[in-house]
Amino acid sequence: MNAIPFFRFLAFAGLLALPLGAQVGPGPFLKPHPSFVIVSSFNSVPGQDIQDVFHAKLPGDGAGVYTTALTVGGLPKFFGGNGKSRGLIMGAFQPYLGRFQVNLEAKALNSTKDDRHLSLDPSGLFAIFDRDDGVWLSSRTKVGVPFPAPRLVTGFGKLRDVYPHLGKIGNKTYCFYSDSKQILRQEIDLKKGALLGTPISVSLPLQKGARPTFPFLLQGGDGDVEGLFFSEEVKPRPNGDSDLVFASDLDPATPPVMVVQRPDYTNSPSFAGGILSFAHDILPRYHIMEGEFSWMIGDVEGLGGTADLAGAASARSFPKSLFTALFLGAKTMPKLPIAGIKGALGVHPGVLFFMGLVAHQGGQDGSWKASFPIPRDPSLKGLKTVWQGLTIDSGRKVQVFTNTAWVKIQ
Repeated sequence: MNAIPFFRFLAFAGLLALPLGAQVGPGPFLKPHPSFVIVSSFNSVPGQDIQDVFHAKLPGDGAGVYTTALTVGGLPKFFGGNGKSRGLIMGAFQPYLGRFQVNLEAKALNSTKDDRHLSLDPSGLFAIFDRDDGVWLSSRTKVGVPFPAPRLVTGFGKLRDVYPHLGKIGNKTYCFYSDSKQILRQEIDLKKGALLGTPISVSLPLQKGARPTFPFLLQGGDGDVEGLFFSEEVKPRPNGDSDLVFASDLDPATPPVMVVQRPDYTNSPSFAGGILSFAHDILPRYHIMEGEFSWMIGDVEGLGGTADLAGAASARSFPKSLFTALFLGAKTMPKLPIAGIKGALGVHPGVLFFMGLVAHQGGQDGSWKASFPIPRDPSLKGLKTVWQGLTIDSGRKVQVFTNTAWVKIQ
């Protein structure tokens, strides 16, 4: 696909300076509902309830299989807990087959106190999580073997419950975390277990005074972190209120988009392909909700580089094909519902180019990637273009808009 003429047109027309306007979040195939998968698997999930969830597609995970980490209440001793406090478990998650199979890979991460908010880096070799006394890190030699006992990460000072997540930008690894006011990223030395340098703000809560939590990282086509899906706590538990928002880039000046807003408490949004899972705290107990979406993420790239886009959609009708039509524009607009299509159009139709049809190469995982070369043209520097996809499920005969995403040329 060649986007060069369109990039040049937008720059020549002076459209790079237009206001950003509103944005659109991921479009739903199926809106959130109690998770049949986790509910039907409660017999295989130890503990009293499920308080947060994290999904990752790790090397070695088969088609339609994800590595999932959960925080549960009252973790039994067999899994490393004491039967009373919160603890960590891991297992294999198959959303389309309705299966979750717990393993013992997280056993040594647990203590006799509260262990919570476990996430893994994209390689699956590093685990990071919260305890009452700070952030803890463990590393293993290969995916599939148990993690050894963790060690305390230095550099967080007095911050507690920061919801740490690990991801890469370029050749550096960063820890993304919350200081209760914003989502920050800070370089981390994984060998030493130490934060480096100065934290950088990457996203602010949408709702005034809200506390951002659980920054699930969205990777672009080149493997870099390009956006976030996080929860923001408006009122603490018990009887709390927390909602889920989608940040389409790592610029705190770009407000996130509300995706799930309820009068009760939801947290820890996490994608397994196009399946969105999150924890929900209502009677009779904390449990998992899930929905089916189509989403995409853009890129930040320099002159002469390649803009790498990526996304995923629910692949429930696999092996029937999924396709996403990509559109490029100059600015967003307030969401515009279109009859017969789920989600909403968010790219202003005044300047809108069809860039091609992308087949979802990820099979049962529903994922896709697309790349566009960027010329070494100084007139393009600073250009910020908006993209949106229209996902077509040939099996369900359903069309769904993705969220709006950005390609920035720096």
